[in-house]
Amino acid sequence: MLPTRVFLVFLSLQFSHVKGNDLNLDIIDAIKKNINWENIRDNLRNFTEETHLAGTLGAERLAHKIADKWIKAGLEDVHFKEYNALLSYPDFSNPNTMSILTASNEVIFKNTGRGKFLVPEERYSFGADVQWVAYAGNGTVAGDVVYCHYGRDSDYDELEKNGVSVNGKIALIRYGKGHRGNKVLNAQGQGAVGAILYSDPMDVALDGTNAENVFPAKKYLPSEGAQRGGVRRSRGDALSPLHPAKDDLFDYQTIEEAKTRMELPSIPVLPLGYSDTWEILSRMGGEVIPAEWQGGLNVTYRFGGGLKDGHKVKMEVRSTLQKRKISNVIGYIKGSEEPDKYVIIGNHFDAWVYGSVDPGSGTAVLAEVARSLVQTIEETGWKPKRTIMFCNWDGEEFGLIGSTEFVEEFAEILRDRAVVYLNVDNIHANETMYVATIPTMYEVSSLTSKLIDNPMENEIKEGRKTVYDTCSGHMPCLTLILISQTLL
Repeated sequence: MLPTRVFLVFLSLQFSHVKGNDLNLDIIDAIKKNINWENIRDNLRNFTEETHLAGTLGAERLAHKIADKWIKAGLEDVHFKEYNALLSYPDFSNPNTMSILTASNEVIFKNTGRGKFLVPEERYSFGADVQWVAYAGNGTVAGDVVYCHYGRDSDYDELEKNGVSVNGKIALIRYGKGHRGNKVLNAQGQGAVGAILYSDPMDVALDGTNAENVFPAKKYLPSEGAQRGGVRRSRGDALSPLHPAKDDLFDYQTIEEAKTRMELPSIPVLPLGYSDTWEILSRMGGEVIPAEWQGGLNVTYRFGGGLKDGHKVKMEVRSTLQKRKISNVIGYIKGSEEPDKYVIIGNHFDAWVYGSVDPGSGTAVLAEVARSLVQTIEETGWKPKRTIMFCNWDGEEFGLIGSTEFVEEFAEILRDRAVVYLNVDNIHANETMYVATIPTMYEVSSLTSKLIDNPMENEIKEGRKTVYDTCSGHMPCLTLILISQTLL
Protein backbone atom coordinates (compact mmCIF):
# COMPACT_ATOMS: atom_id res chain seq x y z
CA MET A 1 0.00 0.00 0.00
CA LEU A 2 2.99 2.37 0.22
CA PRO A 3 3.05 3.16 -3.53
CA THR A 4 -0.71 3.71 -3.34
CA ARG A 5 -0.17 6.33 -0.64
CA VAL A 6 2.33 8.11 -2.92
CA PHE A 7 -0.19 8.11 -5.77
CA LEU A 8 -2.83 9.55 -3.47
CA VAL A 9 -0.53 12.34 -2.36
CA PHE A 10 0.67 13.11 -5.87
CA LEU A 11 -2.78 13.24 -7.37
CA SER A 12 -4.18 15.24 -4.48
CA LEU A 13 -1.40 17.76 -5.07
CA GLN A 14 -2.26 17.81 -8.76
CA PHE A 15 -5.97 18.34 -8.08
CA SER A 16 -5.09 21.10 -5.62
CA HIS A 17 -3.67 23.07 -8.55
CA VAL A 18 -6.56 22.46 -10.92
CA LYS A 19 -8.77 25.29 -12.11
CA GLY A 20 -11.77 24.12 -14.08
CA ASN A 21 -10.98 20.99 -16.10
CA ASP A 22 -7.27 21.51 -16.83
CA LEU A 23 -6.07 18.33 -15.10
CA ASN A 24 -2.92 17.19 -16.92
CA LEU A 25 -3.18 13.42 -17.35
CA ASP A 26 0.25 13.25 -19.00
CA ILE A 27 1.83 14.66 -15.85
CA ILE A 28 -0.09 12.14 -13.75
CA ASP A 29 1.31 9.33 -15.89
CA ALA A 30 4.82 10.76 -15.58
CA ILE A 31 4.44 10.98 -11.82
CA LYS A 32 3.32 7.35 -11.61
CA LYS A 33 6.27 6.26 -13.72
CA ASN A 34 8.76 8.03 -11.46
CA ILE A 35 7.59 6.46 -8.22
CA ASN A 36 10.12 3.97 -6.89
CA TRP A 37 8.89 1.73 -4.10
CA GLU A 38 12.46 0.69 -3.31
CA ASN A 39 13.22 4.29 -2.35
CA ILE A 40 10.31 4.22 0.08
CA ARG A 41 11.61 0.99 1.60
CA ASP A 42 15.11 2.43 1.93
CA ASN A 43 13.77 5.69 3.38
CA LEU A 44 11.82 3.79 6.00
CA ARG A 45 14.84 1.73 7.00
CA ASN A 46 17.03 4.84 7.14
CA PHE A 47 14.55 6.89 9.16
CA THR A 48 13.90 4.19 11.78
CA GLU A 49 17.44 3.07 12.61
CA GLU A 50 17.29 4.56 16.09
CA THR A 51 14.73 5.92 18.53
CA HIS A 52 13.87 9.57 17.90
CA LEU A 53 11.80 10.98 20.72
CA ALA A 54 11.30 14.74 20.38
CA GLY A 55 13.94 16.80 22.14
CA THR A 56 16.59 14.07 21.99
CA LEU A 57 19.74 13.67 19.91
CA GLY A 58 18.02 10.89 17.97
CA ALA A 59 15.32 13.31 16.80
CA GLU A 60 17.93 15.95 15.93
CA ARG A 61 19.89 13.45 13.85
CA LEU A 62 16.72 12.36 12.05
CA ALA A 63 15.80 15.98 11.25
CA HIS A 64 19.18 16.38 9.55
CA LYS A 65 18.72 13.09 7.68
CA ILE A 66 15.39 14.31 6.33
CA ALA A 67 16.81 17.71 5.37
CA ASP A 68 19.75 16.09 3.58
CA LYS A 69 17.38 13.77 1.73
CA TRP A 70 15.23 16.71 0.61
CA ILE A 71 18.22 18.76 -0.50
CA LYS A 72 19.54 15.83 -2.51
CA ALA A 73 16.08 15.42 -4.06
CA GLY A 74 16.13 19.02 -5.24
CA LEU A 75 13.80 20.87 -2.89
CA GLU A 76 14.52 24.58 -2.52
CA ASP A 77 15.34 26.54 0.64
CA VAL A 78 15.39 23.51 2.93
CA HIS A 79 15.74 24.81 6.49
CA PHE A 80 14.74 24.26 10.13
CA LYS A 81 12.18 26.18 12.18
CA GLU A 82 13.10 25.71 15.83
CA TYR A 83 11.06 26.17 19.00
CA ASN A 84 11.83 25.78 22.69
CA ALA A 85 8.92 23.75 24.05
CA LEU A 86 7.99 22.15 27.37
CA LEU A 87 8.44 18.39 26.98
CA SER A 88 8.22 15.51 29.44
CA TYR A 89 10.50 12.56 30.11
CA PRO A 90 10.69 9.56 32.45
CA ASP A 91 13.82 8.34 34.20
CA PHE A 92 14.97 5.90 31.53
CA SER A 93 17.50 4.36 33.95
CA ASN A 94 14.91 3.86 36.69
CA PRO A 95 11.50 3.21 35.11
CA ASN A 96 8.11 3.81 36.71
CA THR A 97 6.72 0.82 38.59
CA MET A 98 3.51 -0.58 40.04
CA SER A 99 3.66 -2.70 43.20
CA ILE A 100 1.09 -4.58 45.23
CA LEU A 101 1.58 -4.38 48.99
CA THR A 102 0.16 -6.45 51.81
CA ALA A 103 -1.50 -4.83 54.81
CA SER A 104 1.94 -4.86 56.47
CA ASN A 105 3.54 -3.14 53.42
CA GLU A 106 5.28 -6.27 52.18
CA VAL A 107 5.77 -6.24 48.39
CA ILE A 108 4.11 -9.30 46.84
CA PHE A 109 4.24 -8.13 43.23
CA LYS A 110 6.24 -5.47 41.40
CA ASN A 111 6.44 -4.94 37.68
CA THR A 112 9.60 -3.79 35.90
CA GLY A 113 8.17 -0.79 34.07
CA ARG A 114 9.71 -2.20 30.91
CA GLY A 115 8.22 -3.92 27.91
CA LYS A 116 9.53 -7.05 26.24
CA PHE A 117 12.05 -6.71 23.41
CA LEU A 118 10.59 -8.40 20.35
CA VAL A 119 13.69 -8.20 18.14
CA PRO A 120 17.32 -8.33 19.32
CA GLU A 121 18.22 -5.01 17.68
CA GLU A 122 15.98 -3.14 20.12
CA ARG A 123 18.37 -3.93 22.96
CA TYR A 124 20.88 -1.45 21.61
CA SER A 125 18.60 1.60 21.92
CA PHE A 126 18.67 2.92 25.46
CA GLY A 127 15.19 3.34 26.94
CA ALA A 128 13.31 1.72 24.06
CA ASP A 129 11.59 -0.69 26.45
CA VAL A 130 10.56 1.85 29.11
CA GLN A 131 6.79 2.19 29.58
CA TRP A 132 5.58 5.70 30.38
CA VAL A 133 3.22 8.51 29.43
CA ALA A 134 4.28 12.09 28.87
CA TYR A 135 3.28 14.90 31.26
CA ALA A 136 2.36 12.53 34.09
CA GLY A 137 2.65 14.04 37.53
CA ASN A 138 5.78 13.10 39.43
CA GLY A 139 5.57 11.21 42.71
CA THR A 140 4.73 8.07 44.68
CA VAL A 141 1.22 7.17 45.84
CA ALA A 142 -0.28 4.07 47.47
CA GLY A 143 -3.89 3.23 48.11
CA ASP A 144 -7.06 1.47 47.10
CA VAL A 145 -8.06 1.09 43.46
CA VAL A 146 -11.36 1.81 41.70
CA TYR A 147 -12.11 0.35 38.27
CA CYS A 148 -13.41 3.29 36.21
CA HIS A 149 -14.07 1.55 32.88
CA TYR A 150 -13.15 4.06 30.12
CA GLY A 151 -13.00 7.01 32.51
CA ARG A 152 -15.80 8.98 30.83
CA ASP A 153 -18.26 11.25 32.60
CA SER A 154 -20.94 8.58 32.13
CA ASP A 155 -18.67 6.01 33.79
CA TYR A 156 -18.26 8.17 36.89
CA ASP A 157 -22.04 8.63 36.93
CA GLU A 158 -22.36 4.84 37.01
CA LEU A 159 -19.84 4.62 39.85
CA GLU A 160 -21.76 7.22 41.84
CA LYS A 161 -25.01 5.36 41.21
CA ASN A 162 -23.39 2.28 42.74
CA GLY A 163 -22.05 4.18 45.72
CA VAL A 164 -18.41 4.02 44.61
CA SER A 165 -16.11 7.04 44.87
CA VAL A 166 -12.62 7.44 43.39
CA ASN A 167 -11.79 10.30 45.74
CA GLY A 168 -8.48 9.59 47.47
CA LYS A 169 -7.98 6.39 45.47
CA ILE A 170 -6.15 5.24 42.35
CA ALA A 171 -8.25 5.16 39.18
CA LEU A 172 -7.78 2.11 36.95
CA ILE A 173 -8.91 3.10 33.46
CA ARG A 174 -9.16 1.29 30.14
CA TYR A 175 -7.76 2.82 26.98
CA GLY A 176 -10.33 3.56 24.28
CA LYS A 177 -13.50 5.61 23.84
CA GLY A 178 -11.67 8.89 24.31
CA HIS A 179 -8.32 10.60 24.61
CA ARG A 180 -6.04 9.53 27.45
CA GLY A 181 -5.64 13.17 28.52
CA ASN A 182 -9.37 13.44 29.16
CA LYS A 183 -9.29 10.18 31.12
CA VAL A 184 -6.54 11.44 33.42
CA LEU A 185 -7.98 14.89 33.99
CA ASN A 186 -11.45 13.42 34.61
CA ALA A 187 -9.92 11.15 37.26
CA GLN A 188 -8.04 14.07 38.79
CA GLY A 189 -11.24 16.10 38.83
CA GLN A 190 -12.96 13.26 40.69
CA GLY A 191 -10.29 13.40 43.39
CA ALA A 192 -8.13 10.44 42.32
CA VAL A 193 -4.57 10.49 43.68
CA GLY A 194 -3.19 8.55 40.72
CA ALA A 195 -4.26 6.96 37.45
CA ILE A 196 -3.31 3.68 35.80
CA LEU A 197 -4.09 3.31 32.08
CA TYR A 198 -4.21 -0.12 30.50
CA SER A 199 -5.24 -1.74 27.22
CA ASP A 200 -7.86 -4.44 27.78
CA PRO A 201 -7.59 -7.57 25.61
CA MET A 202 -11.25 -7.16 24.68
CA ASP A 203 -10.10 -4.06 22.77
CA VAL A 204 -6.58 -5.04 21.64
CA ALA A 205 -6.36 -8.88 21.53
CA LEU A 206 -9.51 -9.90 19.71
CA ASP A 207 -8.33 -13.43 18.86
CA GLY A 208 -7.17 -14.22 22.39
CA THR A 209 -4.12 -13.52 24.51
CA ASN A 210 -2.04 -16.63 23.81
CA ALA A 211 1.30 -16.13 22.03
CA GLU A 212 -0.03 -17.44 18.71
CA ASN A 213 -2.76 -14.77 18.72
CA VAL A 214 -0.71 -11.63 19.40
CA PHE A 215 2.27 -9.82 17.92
CA PRO A 216 4.58 -10.88 16.34
CA ALA A 217 2.40 -13.85 15.25
CA LYS A 218 -0.56 -11.52 14.65
CA LYS A 219 -1.24 -7.81 14.76
CA TYR A 220 -2.71 -7.75 18.28
CA LEU A 221 -1.07 -6.38 21.43
CA PRO A 222 0.87 -8.90 23.57
CA SER A 223 0.24 -9.04 27.29
CA GLU A 224 3.40 -7.10 28.23
CA GLY A 225 2.66 -4.24 25.83
CA ALA A 226 1.67 -0.84 27.25
CA GLN A 227 0.50 2.12 25.22
CA ARG A 228 2.64 5.23 25.42
CA GLY A 229 1.25 8.69 24.77
CA GLY A 230 0.76 12.15 26.16
CA VAL A 231 -1.77 12.87 28.90
CA ARG A 232 -2.23 16.55 28.09
CA ARG A 233 -5.47 17.31 26.32
CA SER A 234 -4.41 20.70 24.90
CA ARG A 235 -2.21 21.25 21.84
CA GLY A 236 0.97 23.20 21.33
CA ASP A 237 3.49 24.33 23.91
CA ALA A 238 1.92 24.33 27.38
CA LEU A 239 3.62 27.55 28.50
CA SER A 240 2.96 29.73 25.44
CA PRO A 241 -0.67 29.20 24.38
CA LEU A 242 -1.56 31.09 21.16
CA HIS A 243 2.05 32.30 20.83
CA PRO A 244 5.14 30.60 19.33
CA ALA A 245 7.56 29.07 21.82
CA LYS A 246 10.58 31.15 20.83
CA ASP A 247 13.64 31.94 22.94
CA ASP A 248 13.13 35.69 22.48
CA LEU A 249 9.50 35.60 23.68
CA PHE A 250 8.46 35.19 27.30
CA ASP A 251 6.27 32.36 28.60
CA TYR A 252 2.64 33.30 29.08
CA GLN A 253 2.13 31.00 32.03
CA THR A 254 4.15 28.94 34.49
CA ILE A 255 4.03 25.19 34.98
CA GLU A 256 2.08 25.65 38.21
CA GLU A 257 -0.43 27.92 36.47
CA ALA A 258 -0.86 25.30 33.73
CA LYS A 259 -1.52 22.66 36.40
CA THR A 260 -3.98 24.93 38.20
CA ARG A 261 -5.90 25.34 34.93
CA MET A 262 -5.70 21.53 34.51
CA GLU A 263 -3.80 21.95 31.26
CA LEU A 264 -1.14 19.72 32.80
CA PRO A 265 -1.99 16.78 35.11
CA SER A 266 -0.74 16.94 38.68
CA ILE A 267 -1.32 13.29 39.63
CA PRO A 268 1.05 10.38 38.86
CA VAL A 269 0.05 8.34 35.81
CA LEU A 270 1.49 5.15 34.37
CA PRO A 271 0.50 2.69 31.62
CA LEU A 272 0.35 -1.07 32.17
CA GLY A 273 0.17 -4.15 30.01
CA TYR A 274 -2.84 -6.35 30.61
CA SER A 275 -0.78 -9.09 32.28
CA ASP A 276 0.30 -6.60 34.97
CA THR A 277 -3.25 -5.26 35.18
CA TRP A 278 -4.50 -8.78 35.89
CA GLU A 279 -2.47 -8.71 39.11
CA ILE A 280 -4.64 -5.81 40.28
CA LEU A 281 -8.01 -6.95 38.94
CA SER A 282 -7.65 -10.45 40.39
CA ARG A 283 -7.26 -8.97 43.88
CA MET A 284 -9.98 -6.33 43.73
CA GLY A 285 -12.93 -6.39 46.07
CA GLY A 286 -16.27 -4.65 45.83
CA GLU A 287 -19.37 -5.45 43.82
CA VAL A 288 -19.28 -7.07 40.40
CA ILE A 289 -19.40 -4.50 37.61
CA PRO A 290 -22.22 -4.30 35.01
CA ALA A 291 -21.94 -6.78 32.16
CA GLU A 292 -21.16 -4.04 29.64
CA TRP A 293 -18.11 -3.02 31.69
CA GLN A 294 -16.61 -6.51 31.65
CA GLY A 295 -13.28 -6.82 29.84
CA GLY A 296 -11.40 -9.66 28.20
CA LEU A 297 -9.22 -10.89 31.06
CA ASN A 298 -10.02 -14.20 32.74
CA VAL A 299 -11.12 -12.59 35.99
CA THR A 300 -14.33 -11.23 37.47
CA TYR A 301 -14.15 -7.46 37.11
CA ARG A 302 -15.25 -5.56 40.22
CA PHE A 303 -15.73 -1.91 41.10
CA GLY A 304 -13.06 -2.13 43.77
CA GLY A 305 -12.59 0.62 46.28
CA GLY A 306 -10.40 -1.77 48.21
CA LEU A 307 -8.32 -4.84 47.46
CA LYS A 308 -8.79 -8.18 49.15
CA ASP A 309 -7.00 -8.85 52.44
CA GLY A 310 -6.18 -5.19 52.89
CA HIS A 311 -3.76 -5.11 49.97
CA LYS A 312 -2.81 -1.78 48.38
CA VAL A 313 -1.40 -0.67 45.04
CA LYS A 314 1.68 1.51 44.97
CA MET A 315 2.65 3.70 42.00
CA GLU A 316 6.15 5.13 41.66
CA VAL A 317 6.32 7.65 38.83
CA ARG A 318 9.51 9.53 38.03
CA SER A 319 8.56 12.22 35.54
CA THR A 320 10.28 15.50 34.70
CA LEU A 321 9.24 18.55 32.68
CA GLN A 322 12.00 20.11 30.59
CA LYS A 323 12.16 22.85 27.98
CA ARG A 324 13.95 21.47 24.94
CA LYS A 325 14.53 22.39 21.32
CA ILE A 326 12.36 20.90 18.61
CA SER A 327 13.06 21.41 14.91
CA ASN A 328 10.56 21.38 12.06
CA VAL A 329 12.01 20.67 8.60
CA ILE A 330 10.69 22.91 5.80
CA GLY A 331 11.33 22.83 2.03
CA TYR A 332 9.72 24.13 -1.17
CA ILE A 333 9.00 23.61 -4.84
CA LYS A 334 8.29 27.12 -6.14
CA GLY A 335 5.09 27.64 -8.12
CA SER A 336 5.12 28.98 -11.67
CA GLU A 337 2.03 31.22 -11.61
CA GLU A 338 1.14 31.89 -7.96
CA PRO A 339 4.38 31.32 -6.02
CA ASP A 340 2.97 33.16 -3.00
CA LYS A 341 0.16 30.60 -2.60
CA TYR A 342 1.00 27.41 -0.73
CA VAL A 343 -0.18 23.85 -1.16
CA ILE A 344 1.23 22.31 2.02
CA ILE A 345 2.02 18.64 2.49
CA GLY A 346 3.21 17.49 5.87
CA ASN A 347 3.82 14.81 8.44
CA HIS A 348 5.57 14.60 11.79
CA PHE A 349 8.83 12.69 12.23
CA ASP A 350 9.17 12.36 16.02
CA ALA A 351 8.09 9.08 17.61
CA TRP A 352 7.82 7.48 21.04
CA VAL A 353 10.36 4.85 20.00
CA TYR A 354 11.30 3.84 16.43
CA GLY A 355 8.10 4.97 14.73
CA SER A 356 8.19 2.50 11.85
CA VAL A 357 4.44 2.90 11.25
CA ASP A 358 3.62 6.12 13.08
CA PRO A 359 5.06 8.25 11.57
CA GLY A 360 7.89 6.53 9.67
CA SER A 361 5.68 5.16 6.91
CA GLY A 362 4.38 8.65 6.15
CA THR A 363 7.82 10.26 6.43
CA ALA A 364 9.26 7.71 3.99
CA VAL A 365 6.48 8.47 1.52
CA LEU A 366 6.90 12.23 1.93
CA ALA A 367 10.58 12.01 0.95
CA GLU A 368 9.71 10.02 -2.16
CA VAL A 369 6.99 12.52 -3.06
CA ALA A 370 9.60 15.28 -2.97
CA ARG A 371 12.10 13.32 -5.05
CA SER A 372 9.58 12.16 -7.65
CA LEU A 373 8.01 15.57 -8.10
CA VAL A 374 11.38 17.18 -8.75
CA GLN A 375 12.26 14.38 -11.19
CA THR A 376 9.01 14.94 -13.07
CA ILE A 377 9.69 18.68 -13.24
CA GLU A 378 13.20 18.09 -14.61
CA GLU A 379 12.03 15.56 -17.21
CA THR A 380 8.90 17.33 -18.48
CA GLY A 381 9.37 21.02 -17.78
CA TRP A 382 6.07 21.01 -15.91
CA LYS A 383 5.85 23.05 -12.71
CA PRO A 384 3.06 23.36 -10.17
CA LYS A 385 1.10 26.57 -10.48
CA ARG A 386 1.33 27.22 -6.74
CA THR A 387 4.26 26.65 -4.42
CA ILE A 388 4.33 23.25 -2.75
CA MET A 389 5.57 23.51 0.83
CA PHE A 390 6.93 20.35 2.46
CA CYS A 391 6.79 20.23 6.26
CA ASN A 392 8.10 17.55 8.61
CA TRP A 393 6.94 18.43 12.11
CA ASP A 394 8.73 17.74 15.38
CA GLY A 395 7.10 17.32 18.79
CA GLU A 396 3.81 15.95 17.46
CA GLU A 397 3.54 13.10 19.94
CA PHE A 398 3.66 15.58 22.82
CA GLY A 399 0.55 17.40 21.58
CA LEU A 400 1.01 18.59 17.97
CA ILE A 401 3.63 21.03 19.21
CA GLY A 402 5.77 21.56 16.11
CA SER A 403 2.89 22.25 13.75
CA THR A 404 0.96 24.32 16.30
CA GLU A 405 3.94 26.58 17.03
CA PHE A 406 4.57 27.00 13.30
CA VAL A 407 0.97 28.10 12.73
CA GLU A 408 1.12 30.43 15.73
CA GLU A 409 4.28 32.05 14.35
CA PHE A 410 3.05 32.39 10.77
CA ALA A 411 -0.72 32.66 11.28
CA GLU A 412 -1.16 35.84 9.23
CA ILE A 413 0.85 34.54 6.28
CA LEU A 414 -0.88 31.16 6.29
CA ARG A 415 -4.30 32.78 6.56
CA ASP A 416 -3.65 34.74 3.36
CA ARG A 417 -1.57 32.27 1.37
CA ALA A 418 -2.28 28.66 2.36
CA VAL A 419 -4.61 26.89 -0.07
CA VAL A 420 -4.77 23.36 1.33
CA TYR A 421 -2.93 21.09 3.77
CA LEU A 422 -2.45 17.38 3.10
CA ASN A 423 -1.30 15.14 5.96
CA VAL A 424 0.42 11.77 5.44
CA ASP A 425 0.94 10.58 9.01
CA ASN A 426 0.98 6.79 8.68
CA ILE A 427 -0.20 3.78 6.75
CA HIS A 428 -2.00 0.97 8.53
CA ALA A 429 -5.26 -0.99 8.80
CA ASN A 430 -6.74 -2.76 5.79
CA GLU A 431 -7.42 -2.54 2.05
CA THR A 432 -9.81 0.41 2.25
CA MET A 433 -9.12 4.13 2.23
CA TYR A 434 -10.56 6.36 4.93
CA VAL A 435 -10.54 10.09 4.30
CA ALA A 436 -11.02 12.74 6.97
CA THR A 437 -11.31 16.18 5.43
CA ILE A 438 -13.48 19.22 4.87
CA PRO A 439 -16.42 18.91 2.43
CA THR A 440 -14.68 20.87 -0.34
CA MET A 441 -11.97 18.18 -0.51
CA TYR A 442 -14.28 15.16 -0.78
CA GLU A 443 -14.34 15.40 -4.56
CA VAL A 444 -10.54 15.44 -4.69
CA SER A 445 -10.47 12.25 -2.60
CA SER A 446 -13.07 10.54 -4.75
CA LEU A 447 -11.54 11.48 -8.11
CA THR A 448 -8.03 10.67 -6.95
CA SER A 449 -8.95 7.16 -5.83
CA LYS A 450 -10.44 6.45 -9.28
CA LEU A 451 -7.12 7.24 -11.00
CA ILE A 452 -4.99 4.91 -8.88
CA ASP A 453 -4.40 1.36 -10.09
CA ASN A 454 -5.20 -1.27 -7.49
CA PRO A 455 -1.96 -2.67 -5.99
CA MET A 456 -3.59 -5.82 -4.59
CA GLU A 457 -3.75 -8.90 -6.82
CA ASN A 458 -6.63 -10.47 -4.87
CA GLU A 459 -8.72 -7.34 -5.42
CA ILE A 460 -7.89 -7.20 -9.13
CA LYS A 461 -9.07 -10.82 -9.47
CA GLU A 462 -12.42 -9.69 -8.05
CA GLY A 463 -12.68 -7.09 -10.82
CA ARG A 464 -11.68 -4.13 -8.66
CA LYS A 465 -9.16 -2.33 -10.83
CA THR A 466 -8.76 0.90 -8.86
CA VAL A 467 -8.47 1.98 -5.24
CA TYR A 468 -11.95 3.46 -5.57
CA ASP A 469 -13.34 0.08 -6.65
CA THR A 470 -11.89 -1.57 -3.54
CA CYS A 471 -13.27 1.13 -1.27
CA SER A 472 -16.74 0.88 -2.78
CA GLY A 473 -16.60 -2.91 -2.65
CA HIS A 474 -15.62 -3.13 1.01
CA MET A 475 -17.12 0.06 2.45
CA PRO A 476 -20.02 1.07 0.18
CA CYS A 477 -21.66 3.25 2.84
CA LEU A 478 -18.53 5.36 3.29
CA THR A 479 -18.07 5.60 -0.47
CA LEU A 480 -21.66 6.72 -0.89
CA ILE A 481 -21.09 9.40 1.73
CA LEU A 482 -18.06 10.66 -0.20
CA ILE A 483 -19.97 10.64 -3.48
CA SER A 484 -23.04 12.37 -2.04
CA GLN A 485 -20.85 15.06 -0.50
CA THR A 486 -19.29 15.80 -3.90
CA LEU A 487 -22.73 16.33 -5.40
CA LEU A 488 -23.94 18.83 -2.79
